[in-house]
Amino acid sequence: MVRIFLFLLCVMLLSHRSGYGENKIYCSSPEGVHRDTVYQSRTLDFTGNDQDYPVGSYINDFGNNKNNRNIATVNASEAGRMSISNNTLCVKLLANKIGDAGGMWADVTIGRSTTTKVLQYDVKFGNDSVPFEWSMGGKIPGLGGGQSYAGCSDASAGDGWTARVMWRSDNSGNAYFIPYIYYVDKPSRCGDDFGLKYYGSDSKGLKSNRWYRVRIEIVMNTGTAYNGQLKITIQENMKGQWQKAVALIDKSGIRYATRPEGLETGQILVSIFRGGSTMQWAANTDGYIYFDNLSWSDR
Repeated sequence: MVRIFLFLLCVMLLSHRSGYGENKIYCSSPEGVHRDTVYQSRTLDFTGNDQDYPVGSYINDFGNNKNNRNIATVNASEAGRMSISNNTLCVKLLANKIGDAGGMWADVTIGRSTTTKVLQYDVKFGNDSVPFEWSMGGKIPGLGGGQSYAGCSDASAGDGWTARVMWRSDNSGNAYFIPYIYYVDKPSRCGDDFGLKYYGSDSKGLKSNRWYRVRIEIVMNTGTAYNGQLKITIQENMKGQWQKAVALIDKSGIRYATRPEGLETGQILVSIFRGGSTMQWAANTDGYIYFDNLSWSDR
């Protein structure tokens, strides 16, 4: 009973705190399964036996599963679609589902930076026995700050932003990557792709069962100045060799935000799902996306 009381007291304290990093409060569950923490930098290689990947394992690896309002974001259904497979993190995308109903949408609070932040990970769509059905497209992880706007929401208040990557497919079924950015000056209702696409090294489309390395580098703007920078590069692994990185976007003069609460990087958006908001984005078959060598740092 004492352990349960202390756990509930810790949760109450967490619900009222606003600081990160230097004012961390660690809460273990009554069973002592895991602790919440905030990492300024971290590298995950998901090495281990093939097994399920429950919420406790996610928190042990990433530090927490909290969004910018300190609310837990991974539910049991989403965790049930995650597993460790061949020393990678595998996320299952359900057939005829979009959004987190068929994949996952989670957040991780990371150590704040008002200058630079880098997120990098390897990603593979499908495997040698189950090719990936690209459908219309979907989201993979990125960085955010402040309100971490997404879902075709208005970011003009200047108190938050996000920078993710999407995969899309054209009318011929060829898949490609685009940047997908929410920032104070974005010109459209949903994320800005700046008209940029990466079709792969042969310009014929992304390949199922091939590893791609995504690197997202953020340099935050200061105040209301147009001096932020964004660089996203893609590398392909060809026959076991990583090829030269290609810039999906390399842009300066960005205003991510204009208000103090938005002028920082403090979140990883672990967005792994199909969509879009309509069933046109769904696939007819289950799909699998694999992640490895995921890291974040201040440079």
